[in-house]
Amino acid sequence: MWKIERRGALLVLIIPVLILLISQTAAPGFQMTAPHAEATSSPPPPPQEQKAAEADAARRRKEAFEIVWQTVKDNHYDPTFGGLDWDKVREEFAPRVALARSDRELHLLLQQMLNRLGQSHFAIIPPEDIPSDDPEESDDEIFDEVLNDKPARRPHAEGHKLTEQLTHGIGIDLRLINGAAVITRVDAASSAEAAGLRPGFIIKSVDGRSMRSIMRRLSALAVYQPQVKHQLPAELLAIFINGQPGTRARLTYLDGMNRLRAASLERRRLNGEMSAPLQTMPSQFVEFESKRLSGGIGYIRFNVFAVAVMDKFCAALRSMRDAPGVVIDLRGNRGGLLGMIYGMGGLLETVPISLGALSTRTGRVEFRVIPQRHPYAGPLIIMIDGASMSASEMFAAGLQEAGRAVVVGE
Repeated sequence: MWKIERRGALLVLIIPVLILLISQTAAPGFQMTAPHAEATSSPPPPPQEQKAAEADAARRRKEAFEIVWQTVKDNHYDPTFGGLDWDKVREEFAPRVALARSDRELHLLLQQMLNRLGQSHFAIIPPEDIPSDDPEESDDEIFDEVLNDKPARRPHAEGHKLTEQLTHGIGIDLRLINGAAVITRVDAASSAEAAGLRPGFIIKSVDGRSMRSIMRRLSALAVYQPQVKHQLPAELLAIFINGQPGTRARLTYLDGMNRLRAASLERRRLNGEMSAPLQTMPSQFVEFESKRLSGGIGYIRFNVFAVAVMDKFCAALRSMRDAPGVVIDLRGNRGGLLGMIYGMGGLLETVPISLGALSTRTGRVEFRVIPQRHPYAGPLIIMIDGASMSASEMFAAGLQEAGRAVVVGE
């Protein structure tokens, strides 16, 4: 787990994300599901088998708790935990974990425990929330990988459904402004564009659920502490507005004249691709866009720092060598692989610079950018907003402090 320093500021990043892979048992408590999701059930096992299964699940939950707590204990960059008594945190949460009756209860408790650190980049990601292209892998196979330290494979069928949900939607982006879900981008040739939706329109309900009630329930979840509230728009899209291919999203919204409208939009394949999982980082839906604006200005937008972006970024910059300026749009970019900022920075700098330093409990590594052959040397604008996080913050702030780029936005 790392701390990242910049010359004029301090940015704390805790990497890797803690991913918890444990078996799924019945979850009698609160469950946030999309209205278009289908629920399935199976007959209960015989009492003796059920008792043994419950005991085994309890053992695994206890083991998972110890792994998460000990990982933070051993690897947090600050051995004082910012003044937090991490041993007392264990004393508080261990009895609560012992009383947990489902994996979902465990996940919420673990997230509450991690929230005590008051930092971003701590998340418990259950297996059904990890995207996958393989619907066949079983829980037993996942446990075999984790417990026997085998190379990770893609998770089970729930992850496959999530992949379809991430890659199919109506083609919009959102931001929360004063509690309202405001459309900030409409993709070309999307069902949203065909229905006449425009930036600035306000979504009031999805599939019969008001946005106010959806937001209230999302905000109540343990993961959504103040330091990660800006992730809510992405969760709204992934859980409620995007969905399985061929299904429809029923929206009510306010148009530019503040008139209440209704629309039923087909969920189609979105422009983008799923990245390959890498170390502790699950697959992510990657969007990339490049074009020329008025006057020949180059424009590049991508939503995550993933390996799949690098070749596209290089090709886009090569095509823009004659551009009088380039705009890199990192609004809504949730970060990703920190190592990519080296290579991207080298395509934009003519002299070596430092984008900051990474400090762990055992050492320190500086982010040195070495210019590549024929870097783009023209004027550079980087756009950010409140949803720009992690690697996108490092990239923008480092180039700004080096005097290479002008940063516009929050």
